[in-house]
Amino acid sequence: REIYYEAKSSSMKASVSSFQRENWVPSLIALWYAFSLPVAFAQTPSTVYCIVTFQKVTSENVAEYERIITENWKPLHQLRKQNGKILNWALYKIHYKGANDAYNYVSVTYYDSFIKTEPNDNFPELMKAANPKADAQAIFTKTRSLRTIVSQAMYNRVETITSKTPAPIKYIVVSFQKSKPGLHNEALKIETEEWKPIHQVMA
Repeated sequence: REIYYEAKSSSMKASVSSFQRENWVPSLIALWYAFSLPVAFAQTPSTVYCIVTFQKVTSENVAEYERIITENWKPLHQLRKQNGKILNWALYKIHYKGANDAYNYVSVTYYDSFIKTEPNDNFPELMKAANPKADAQAIFTKTRSLRTIVSQAMYNRVETITSKTPAPIKYIVVSFQKSKPGLHNEALKIETEEWKPIHQVMA
């Protein structure tokens, strides 16, 4: 179980505009089981930021989208991790989503500091390095044709627990919450002092 708080960034707002995303950012105070790092027992720093990108892929594009992510984008993010730019990256498919829902895929990129979340990666060069035999520009163009970016938000982790038994994380359940006006500190205190011990016992 992890709790993340929504963080604000001026560059994030600019990035959202550049991708022509909808003017919508989730009003959250916390995420439960939220975008957990893919391996439960990974040694991660106490401070973790994540950029979450909500995406919409139509049914006829699902197979091709997952292929291009696996074959082309995953190696790129592996290279970013090797270079120390990110802690990790994951793509989640949303279950029980209908055709009219706003998004059906969520990608999460994890960072160990706020400064690293600033967009300074040279993605064209990274794509070439990760896919030396492929046309980098064609990959970008194809990706844009397969999915629509609905929105993007940044979160920082404020609490977490660890499992007693090492195991890869395959499924996550995310609860989007908003505290009542003036009660943010009280709501967070309940999560950390009352609910955290319960989830630790269950882990």
